[in-house]
Amino acid sequence: RPEEYKILADLSISATGPVGSVYLFSTVAPEQLDEKLILMTGQSDTSVCLLRIILEEFLALRPRYLTGEVFGPVSSDEKPAAVLAIGDEALRLKYDNTYPVQLDLAEVWNRETGLPFVFAVCAVREEFIARDASAVREIREMFIDCRTRGMKHLPEICEQVARRIPMDCEACSLYLRAMEYDLGPDKQEALERFFTLLIRRGEADKMALPLKIFV
Repeated sequence: RPEEYKILADLSISATGPVGSVYLFSTVAPEQLDEKLILMTGQSDTSVCLLRIILEEFLALRPRYLTGEVFGPVSSDEKPAAVLAIGDEALRLKYDNTYPVQLDLAEVWNRETGLPFVFAVCAVREEFIARDASAVREIREMFIDCRTRGMKHLPEICEQVARRIPMDCEACSLYLRAMEYDLGPDKQEALERFFTLLIRRGEADKMALPLKIFV
């Protein structure tokens, strides 16, 4: 219910170009996925919507979709031709070379629209803002401070995170530095473009626009 929320200014998880952890892994070229079965992670509605926009709006394809676990059993006798994976699962698949075609969804979005892609924002219910706006501003400043300190300590963070994937520290550093955490005018324009497409497709409420930013 977007009409009940405001977005906190200058906070997001975004990418201008490749994000490195939201991929369509495929056995065939994307143009050959028409009517093919695609397994989609259930971990991110945003990534699912982005994939469908890329395939259906940008490439004019009509694949079939199945939601399930990327590394779990598939509830279908037909083997999926492609898999949508995000986060750690995407990083693992990226480096094990199971799929010959790897499509970074943020990179495709950027190529088609000329805009970054915003994967996540911080949103607060308007009723809470009306009750205690100063507390919301304080929380926002804490997030911004965490972002600043995190970027300063990126080598230490990479040391801890890389082993879990697993990946080497240099690759982990490049991955984390490719992400962007602001919500500048270009990111807001990107959000508006994304919501416009979702509204047109009947996948978002028209009340999602215009964006409501809390400063």
